Amino acid sequence: PWNLANNTGGARSGSSASSTAGYGPLHLGTDIGGSVRLPAGWCGLVGFKPSLGRIPIDPYYTGRCAGPMTRCMDDCLLLMRYLAQPDARDATSLPPEVLDWSAEPLSVRGLRVGLQLDPGCGLQPDAEIRAAIEAAARLFEEHGAQLRIVEPLMDRSLLDGLNDFWRARLWSELLLLDETRRARVLPYVHA
Repeated sequence: PWNLANNTGGARSGSSASSTAGYGPLHLGTDIGGSVRLPAGWCGLVGFKPSLGRIPIDPYYTGRCAGPMTRCMDDCLLLMRYLAQPDARDATSLPPEVLDWSAEPLSVRGLRVGLQLDPGCGLQPDAEIRAAIEAAARLFEEHGAQLRIVEPLMDRSLLDGLNDFWRARLWSELLLLDETRRARVLPYVHA
């Protein structure tokens, strides 16, 4: 990350650290709850979670999207051009669609842009981050977008439910490991 006192932000820590350090321009991750977007944001990278099924995954897993992590937008667009192809092995794969990933950006005039300043639970954004978000929102508005305040989507019970989901998923995956591989799992994970 830019601030070496912080960590790289989650599940794609290796990809985000590698990309930030210059080890290859193109990185790919999977994202359900932010595993591409959070490390990318914490490391100053481009992280993109496309619509479910735009990039096929084998084996597919409902809710999991593949997405690029790159150091610049041009590299992200290049990667999307080749990854965003249908694949019959993925039941969630979207039908073919010709998307010009390198096209000039469209005007935002008349588009509705959601602005969520309150996450609903967890940590509130730092003042500096909130100011940057508000400045970006004003820029959209100056270019003709209609800002809409989005109320929190998450509350403590939903966050706790997501935590239960991840724990159950991890436990089911641990049970599938043979004894040799299971012995390599850190003791606190078993607890």
